[in-house]
Amino acid sequence: MKEEDEVESLLIKYIADEATEQEKVYIRRWIQAHPENEQYFVQLYEAWHRASIPSADDIDTNSAFANFAAVNFPVATPSNRNVLRASIAIAGIAIFSLIVWLSFPFKPALDNTIKLYASRGMKRMYKLQDGTIIWLNAGSRLDVSPDFNLKDRTVYLSGEAFFEIGHGKKDLPFLVKTQKFSIRDIGTKFNVKAYPEDNLFEASVMQGEVSVENGELKAMGNNRIYLKEHQVLRISANDLKTPSSLQKAQSNDFEKIQVLQITPAQQINYSGWKDNVLAFDSNSLQEIATMLERQFNITINIADEKLKDIKYSGTFKNALTINGVLDIIKENTDINYTKSGNTITITGGKTSMK
Repeated sequence: MKEEDEVESLLIKYIADEATEQEKVYIRRWIQAHPENEQYFVQLYEAWHRASIPSADDIDTNSAFANFAAVNFPVATPSNRNVLRASIAIAGIAIFSLIVWLSFPFKPALDNTIKLYASRGMKRMYKLQDGTIIWLNAGSRLDVSPDFNLKDRTVYLSGEAFFEIGHGKKDLPFLVKTQKFSIRDIGTKFNVKAYPEDNLFEASVMQGEVSVENGELKAMGNNRIYLKEHQVLRISANDLKTPSSLQKAQSNDFEKIQVLQITPAQQINYSGWKDNVLAFDSNSLQEIATMLERQFNITINIADEKLKDIKYSGTFKNALTINGVLDIIKENTDINYTKSGNTITITGGKTSMK
């Protein structure tokens, strides 16, 4: 068996929960080896869970697979016919395995949530079944229900993502749920920043309209805040990470709640990351360090507490190295930095570099 055929066979076994522990380890390593492997696995995983099978007695395996192939392999070009034939054979085995699995009266409960990742130092783009295109920023995760676009269009975000909403089913609203807030799409393009380790929530609308909802959001006089095109909602708190933090809002314990009006040119400050643009708009050095840590998968230590409050504005297009970014910041602020392995230490400008 060719290596690519063996990998596809193992992928099907892995998704159907029929792989041995050794095979699972192999597949996990294969997925992590290259971004294209990860993307292919996600597409195959989604295709598997799109299959709607009412019961084992009602299954017509021929028509079931014909629908499966039509959706996932619509065109057999000369360059992919061999892959198509292998995929058809493997998918036939997979459907047979699923029929056998369904025939048993007792089945363990499986978490079929589709988990999409962008690890630190990476960005990812995904397309959901309703046509929605999502860009995940570094250090982010998006959970998608296997019933997405069938029973609901709800996704769960930890981190930062840009959403370009597809048409989907109009009777199913598109919801983005974060640890503290829900964002309901009423338009088409928006960015959500909600890293669980940060004390900041941010939603920005590039096109259309959204509502940001939370049952305990009393500080604005309503449980729902509407944002229109070119508006940004920023919510920071003393400790937005804890479950009780939003309850504190009733006592005005939020540090700041802002709805900002921005210009089209300023949109790059909120969504430029998906186009490999780093944009800082009077961000503190501490905020910049956090963004750079995710972008370049490094650790940044700021030696002096006073340096953390230094403000900096600037735009970096296609920034390839952390040194290139810090060198420019150093030219315009009173800082120095040293690098040791994967760790950077930022000191005051009067400190000599080693």
